[in-house]
Amino acid sequence: MSDTVVIVDGTTVNVVTAGTQGPAGANGQGVPIGGGTSQALVKNSATNYDTGWASAALLGSTNNFTRQQYFGQTTLTDAATIAWDVGSNQCASVTLGGNRTLSNPSNMQAGSTYILRVAQDVTGSRTLAFGSNYKWPSGAAPSLSTVSNSVDVLTFYCDGTYMLGVIQKGFA
Repeated sequence: MSDTVVIVDGTTVNVVTAGTQGPAGANGQGVPIGGGTSQALVKNSATNYDTGWASAALLGSTNNFTRQQYFGQTTLTDAATIAWDVGSNQCASVTLGGNRTLSNPSNMQAGSTYILRVAQDVTGSRTLAFGSNYKWPSGAAPSLSTVSNSVDVLTFYCDGTYMLGVIQKGFA
């Protein structure tokens, strides 16, 4: 099985499943793919392929990552009501400059994990209220650490409707 994916910069990547014949290399011969993983080959032009194969992660397959995977952290805008688009900010940070409300998130996906780093400013003692889509153990929203410049980490599991959250407090 072989699929071709065109990357935004125009590069073509051919992805083939283990045990199949890859596209023709420089000698015109198909390149056999071995092992238990899928492979990808960058194509320079319609007829010329790079010589190196690299492992590729495929949806619907078990993948063994041998390098670190992560979500880039973004900074949310501090305001009276803080908006969080979790579709583009899966791992986010905000420093509170006053008592705030975290609005219900947009673009939630069931089964996803979201992380929010909340920091107190130099004044400290800031509070954070939560929209109705945030749910907490025992039904009670947590109180944040109040020390100046302290950091709390909120982790959420999304069930498709709610953000089920826990807090780790008082990093200083």
